Amino acid sequence: MQVGSVSDPIAPTLRDKIAASPAGPFSLVHYAKLGMVLAVVGADVFVYSYTPKAWSRITGSDLKGFFATAGGAVYGVGTGRVFAFDSGWTFAGAEFTSRWETAWIPLSRDGRKGYPKRMEILNQPGAVTTVTMSARYDMNMTASENTQSFMMEPMPSLMDEPVTDIWENVFLMDHGVLEPVRLPLFAGGLVMQMAFSEQSSKGPVEFNDITLHVVVGGA
Repeated sequence: MQVGSVSDPIAPTLRDKIAASPAGPFSLVHYAKLGMVLAVVGADVFVYSYTPKAWSRITGSDLKGFFATAGGAVYGVGTGRVFAFDSGWTFAGAEFTSRWETAWIPLSRDGRKGYPKRMEILNQPGAVTTVTMSARYDMNMTASENTQSFMMEPMPSLMDEPVTDIWENVFLMDHGVLEPVRLPLFAGGLVMQMAFSEQSSKGPVEFNDITLHVVVGGA
């Protein structure tokens, strides 16, 4: 699959997945409403999002293909089922686990080790659910040096008491400045990867900003 040059970073992964599943299933669909291209490759669904220019992957789903309607809706076809995309936060009525991983991030500009001390996460208010963060260092794919959980921010309420829909409702009367979640970090290395996971029937879960405070130095 080629989507301009954006597919180059994951081309080896796609080739490996296709080679491992020569009989398919294979399917590709453009979801203009959400600005995505979705591709079924074997047992995985690869998703390219235009806005952040990033790839993600759905695993463990029973999807064999996609089709789009003239009205722009996209459906996934499974074993004996048809799933409507963008229609809820469950998969066939069951909660699913969402996991987002960053790339391996260099912790210094000159090849020295870095020792992260604190992470600050600014949440987009929305679903109230627990998110688990884990951090790994130096390409260690099995061990996590940090695993911590935090709660997402709820949506602000418009009034202390429910009132008739009048113009005053547009003001966020009792909502102050959002404070970032602050998590202590331990260990260190040349590169670091963060992973965030969440399992619930709530959504969406969004972060506005993630800031790392790192001490650089050491062999």
